[in-house]
Amino acid sequence: MMDSRGANRRRHFRSRVVARCWIERENVTLFGRVVDLGEGGLFLRTAVVLPPGTDVNVHLRPAGGGETIRARGTVAWVGFRNDGDGRTRGLGIAFDRIEEGEPQLHAILAAAP
Repeated sequence: MMDSRGANRRRHFRSRVVARCWIERENVTLFGRVVDLGEGGLFLRTAVVLPPGTDVNVHLRPAGGGETIRARGTVAWVGFRNDGDGRTRGLGIAFDRIEEGEPQLHAILAAAP
């Protein structure tokens, strides 16, 4: 993520992965496609957005099955990202805490190109 000076503030490398994801906030559930994923967060392609600073529960299911990764996170930014199919709108979500599936997350990232 870039700050107002154009400097990269991201602490973790991001990889393009194929995964299904949904985030929950009180009575709202948003489904989307993960564009990229890292140890510190993800970018979720979704037409509906939540404001930055919103706390969310993240549920990530890798393609091909496997354990669902559950995390607590915060919407870090809302914007557009090139996802290989053009520019797409979505949410940048920073993980606050991985609650389940941390070994699965590391395995997905290790296998990513």
